[in-house]
Amino acid sequence: MKIHDSPSTLDLLRRLADADMAAGTPGTLVADGEWETRAWIAKSEPQSITPTMVETQLTIVLADGVWRRGTTEHHDPRADKAGGDLDYPYDYPHDYAGMSILDTVTNATGMPQPVKLTIFGPCVNPYIIIGTNRYEVDATIPAGSRLEIDAASDSRTVTMISDTGLHTNLFGKAVRGTGRGSGTYIFEPLPPGMSTISWAGGFKFDLTAIEEKSEPPWT
Repeated sequence: MKIHDSPSTLDLLRRLADADMAAGTPGTLVADGEWETRAWIAKSEPQSITPTMVETQLTIVLADGVWRRGTTEHHDPRADKAGGDLDYPYDYPHDYAGMSILDTVTNATGMPQPVKLTIFGPCVNPYIIIGTNRYEVDATIPAGSRLEIDAASDSRTVTMISDTGLHTNLFGKAVRGTGRGSGTYIFEPLPPGMSTISWAGGFKFDLTAIEEKSEPPWT
């Protein structure tokens, strides 16, 4: 790595890397503004130092061994597929909600993809069916709060975040079935190809499919 006209930038990077190592918590490296990986900078070996440039060789340890890029789609029962609500010819205050709303998601990578689901309250015992798997958490999510189901790292988490920023661990409330392939596994990856999506309760949610590669594309 080369730093031009700003040795203080390299020193800041060193302090941040030292703090990550001391805490045992990896930082995040970002490539091209979209690919990310959790990593530690374990070693820095200066190669040359001049008044205008510092060059150093870094040894980086990847925490998960992969680089990730997420693609997020927002799903809103009022804006997604027509027919989710019954449109009566008379002017009622609202249309009558159906039992479920259908949509689709496509995984074109040819490999299973980890997913992250963000469900926005209010809702009670929310569930989303993607393909043949049901993602469900037995909990009440108040208005203004959101539920984050993150299967995109080795430390899988289910967390409710309130409108004031309070984090509540709901891992124990998540339905995990008998594990991957059981049909009710909260961290089931998205299979290759197109999958249908259905859900009930009228809540909004974000579905983020995570593409994984051993290194970011060179082009």
